[in-house]
Amino acid sequence: MVEAKNYLIITGVAYPVIIISKAAYFPWEVIAFMNISVDVSKTDELIGRVNFWYRSPMVRNVLQFLALILTIIATYKKMMS
Repeated sequence: MVEAKNYLIITGVAYPVIIISKAAYFPWEVIAFMNISVDVSKTDELIGRVNFWYRSPMVRNVLQFLALILTIIATYKKMMS
């Protein structure tokens, strides 16, 4: 049976991944979007960047939800032991 400690270790790994991925991506994308003119035509590069902008938070949200569930399981296991 998996111990509560192992769930917390997975959670402890997930959160730095979430934070680092956001820190590595978000500021650079904001700077790139600031340099785009409002009246620019929709290029494939811009559409790809916007699509990635919408998809990347979903991945982080799934990781955060996983970390939450694992923390709840670990807490429950600790309380029941």
